[in-house]
Amino acid sequence: MMGKMMEDSHGQGYFLIRTERWGVGEIWALPTIKSDLLSENSKAEDLPFLKFDPEAFKDGFPLTPDEIIRRGSARLRGLLKESDFPFISPTRDYSEGWPKSHFEFLVYWGLPGGIVGGYELYPQVAAFLNDFLQAKPNCQVMVTGPKRALSAMAPFLNGREGVHLLAPNEVETWKEDDPLSIVLILDAEQAVSFATSYFFALLKIPKRLVLAQFNTRDFFRTSRKEALSKIFGVSYYSVIWDYCILDPNSFSFFEPKSYSWVAEQASSVDFAEFTLEDDSVTETKVPGTFVIPTELPVKGSRSFFEDAEYLAFQEEDKAEFVPFRKYYPTYSDMSPAQLKWYLYWRSQARRGMFLDTDLSYIFLYVYELLNKIGIFEPLEGLLKLRELWLNYREKYPKLDHYLVDWIADYAIIYSCPVNPVGIYKEALKFGFVRNPDLLLEEFLQGPIEEIPIILFEELSFYKFLKSPFFRKEGNQNLELELKRALAKVDNFFRERDHVGIFEKFRPQAKIRIQRFPFQGAIFRSDHNQMITLGTAFPYSRYPPLCNFFTSLVKEIENRLREKFHFPGRLGGYELSPLVRKVIREALKEGAPEPLVPAIEVDTWKVKELIRESDEVRELIQKFISQEHGIDGIESPVTSGEEPSPSHSIQETAPDLKEVPPEWRQFASKLRPFQAKTLAALLSGKNTASQIVSISRENALMPEALLDSLNELSLETVGDLIVDCSVSPPVLFEENRDIINQLIALVLKDEHT
Repeated sequence: MMGKMMEDSHGQGYFLIRTERWGVGEIWALPTIKSDLLSENSKAEDLPFLKFDPEAFKDGFPLTPDEIIRRGSARLRGLLKESDFPFISPTRDYSEGWPKSHFEFLVYWGLPGGIVGGYELYPQVAAFLNDFLQAKPNCQVMVTGPKRALSAMAPFLNGREGVHLLAPNEVETWKEDDPLSIVLILDAEQAVSFATSYFFALLKIPKRLVLAQFNTRDFFRTSRKEALSKIFGVSYYSVIWDYCILDPNSFSFFEPKSYSWVAEQASSVDFAEFTLEDDSVTETKVPGTFVIPTELPVKGSRSFFEDAEYLAFQEEDKAEFVPFRKYYPTYSDMSPAQLKWYLYWRSQARRGMFLDTDLSYIFLYVYELLNKIGIFEPLEGLLKLRELWLNYREKYPKLDHYLVDWIADYAIIYSCPVNPVGIYKEALKFGFVRNPDLLLEEFLQGPIEEIPIILFEELSFYKFLKSPFFRKEGNQNLELELKRALAKVDNFFRERDHVGIFEKFRPQAKIRIQRFPFQGAIFRSDHNQMITLGTAFPYSRYPPLCNFFTSLVKEIENRLREKFHFPGRLGGYELSPLVRKVIREALKEGAPEPLVPAIEVDTWKVKELIRESDEVRELIQKFISQEHGIDGIESPVTSGEEPSPSHSIQETAPDLKEVPPEWRQFASKLRPFQAKTLAALLSGKNTASQIVSISRENALMPEALLDSLNELSLETVGDLIVDCSVSPPVLFEENRDIINQLIALVLKDEHT
């Protein structure tokens, strides 16, 4: 086999090799390789295979899923040609065995992903697991999800050795140190969400690859996609979402374009930055190996950068707005009218007048600034990038996810006389958190009271700012109370142990926070090395500190709930009596002031509320239309009557000791509004109206109200209790009796 040699700025060449770790494929770039180590079974169309050896691989690096699918990136200096790297393609044949074939494809290349479909696919999923473990008998696999999904899967596995079937509450107690080859999540859209102990348990488990089964594609339009992206270990905008999740009911399949497609100035989904150089491709014949080629020249008459230089200072005096929406927008994507508007809009933006425009125009201007086109010195470009971000972030919140990082990268790459962490501190004011450990390093140089409360939330598994208490009562008074209690606990440790909270629960060593610059942007540079943003202790990923902070904020919130007469108490945490005493005394100081929130109008939030109100209206109509029809809605709010849930609840409540332990735990964590929701579901009368009423009383969307019940049941019982796939939602029949008993106990306690 023949290959092409790439040399980086240090004259180092890399060869592409396929290897396996824990039975799962991985593509590596190695600087050197001995031909006698290669497998003799490698086919001409395949990458050569080499058994993984830490010593032989120590100077190489693995390719990311996006680099494999796109066959290139800036780090790889352009495109991997089909002669050097095969064009990978998952099965599109939806005959009987397609789920098994697709999972085998993902494991071969080491790509996270999954399938869309119901329990009828489980025989094929089990066949894949059985074949995998038969071929790799020393590997271990975890299958996790709601108990009903596990029960449906178990018969097809026949007690297969090496498979661990674990409900969410069982995953939290997983203690094995040996890495798992595969973690397979069943009913992923139901099981995965942020701020649950199950989510954090999945993050901490050592594993090579995560696969998933989804019931529908609706999941990918929800915030839970971000939670799964963390577990998958990919970006929220990764190409795997379009390429590695197979749905037989979707006919608009995404075929990934190669990296050169981006360089040729066509539209693209998000991917890492690319570089363009004048060096020609060099070739070195190497028998038996493939190597990463140098980047190919841009096709076409002119490159993006030649166009950018040509248009750098051209302006239009007047132009009409023309819509423009493209991924990776370039000049060649524009019509003459669009280009005229862009030149006019850009001229106004340069003068500080930020007219309404489409996001693609903004990104095009950003690409110019990142490449120092149209500016005279780097600091000018930095200030213009910041102005763009501040003036358009409300209309386009997506800019936070790009410009905050790019501005920090810009300051480092061009040696601007500013602290790159400064942009992250500014973003905190808008509730956007990135690199919390770097920010903590900055704030810990001062008093603990000066740390923004949103950073404290990053240290806690319990996201208290999203709790009903803080959402309903939250204002500056509550934040001051919480910070005062934290400061008292910090002082208590300093007086007793001579160290504060962050010294007492400090990770062993600092880590360097690095990344490739300008990820996701069109960028021309010979800078193909990682940049370092700083060094910091990994506080936000250190379990002892995060567990302590979780307990601390729960105790503080419970004391504040008492102080401000807010119903309900949090459970599921442990804290020493001395620390509890310090918190109680800290919060007793001073009489509680009336909670009168300051009135501030956030225009972006107003727009978001308008958008969400449409979603709520659709959800309400979906719930109610099947019960009454749109014209026959009976609302307990308008009628003035409180919904009565007592029709289907036992009159005599059994003793709590008769209830299974996991259900006792569920009951102990049940909040009043959740118990009320369960009672409404049990009653079966005007269910949708009751749910809407309860959600309004507690400042929640109906969907979030039902999700909170399923999340709690997954954490404690290990199964879903509310079926949200039907309208209106209902309790799963097998759980009705036990829930009936629990609600009867709750009602009995209320009356006594």
